[in-house]
Amino acid sequence: MDNPNNLLGVIRTLWRWRKEIIRICGITAIGSIIICLLLPNYYKSTATFYAASPNLAFPEPVGLETRETEYYGEKEDMDRVLTIAESNQVADFLVDKYDLYTHYKIDSTGEKAHYKVLKRFRKLYNVERTKFNAIEISIEDKEKQIAMEIINDAWKKINSIGQTIIKESQRLELATRERTVADKEREMKELNDSLAILRERFGIYNTATQSDVLSSMVSSTENNLILAESKKKIYSRKGTRYRDSVIVADATIAAATEQLKIHKARLTKFNEGMALVESMGEIQEEASGQLGMNRERENQLRSTLASEFSSIYLVSAGELPVNKSRPFRSILVLASIFIAFLFSVIGILLFESYKSVNWKKVFDDDQHS
Repeated sequence: MDNPNNLLGVIRTLWRWRKEIIRICGITAIGSIIICLLLPNYYKSTATFYAASPNLAFPEPVGLETRETEYYGEKEDMDRVLTIAESNQVADFLVDKYDLYTHYKIDSTGEKAHYKVLKRFRKLYNVERTKFNAIEISIEDKEKQIAMEIINDAWKKINSIGQTIIKESQRLELATRERTVADKEREMKELNDSLAILRERFGIYNTATQSDVLSSMVSSTENNLILAESKKKIYSRKGTRYRDSVIVADATIAAATEQLKIHKARLTKFNEGMALVESMGEIQEEASGQLGMNRERENQLRSTLASEFSSIYLVSAGELPVNKSRPFRSILVLASIFIAFLFSVIGILLFESYKSVNWKKVFDDDQHS
């Protein structure tokens, strides 16, 4: 083929066969035009949306915790929505709602009917991620209205399934929170019972003021005792005419002494149990705060579970298509003519190259060998 004479020979050969080539291309053109005219028009409807962050469906943390609000989903959220969009759950829903067995002329009683209808549906239904990280779903159908209705029901179903998945996560979290609250309530009851036993055992009811009160009572009783002893000494020096006063002073001294013993015993008992009661009180206070936060979280989860939210952000819903998406008849006709021309040229060249070969002799030699 490097020799120009060979190229000229090819051109001469094709020129001799030009009528046949034109005839083949003409017949192909007419046939492809007829076939293309018989092909039905398909119309495409498209919807575009973004995956929403599932954090929007959960309440804000209770307490000192804070989080940054994220409105659009991350890569894993987009992957989840893409998986839902391509799932059989969405496909089966649309097949059932629009009776696609009948629409695609597939016998629903056949053994492979479900496989065939899904294969046909997926050939016309497309899910892809755009260069702007949005999710685009589209479907082609012979009927414009059906294409628009199917694609709009598709994104609504995707949103519904996404909501169901997140709601299930919320239910699991709520169940966990309810168990936590129940455990904390049992713990609080045990702490309250233990604290009540300690308070009763050591006679402690208010650690903040009771210590000062008991100390004041001991000090006051000691003062009364000293005063009574002083009076007794004075009355004793004055003779028998103050005998009754001495008797009263003795009684006061005995009472104050006994009272002092009681106050000191109570103060000693108080001091022994104060550390335990204060420690138990701190544990109880901390547990009560945790229980309050868990109850608040539980109430938030209940409220959130009952509220509505969206798992996707719709950018554009499916619209009634105006122009057909396929077939591109002119391209098909031109492609058919080109292929016919190419194969006719190859066939002619092969024929011209090997027409001088004695094929009978070749076959006979092969048999003898």
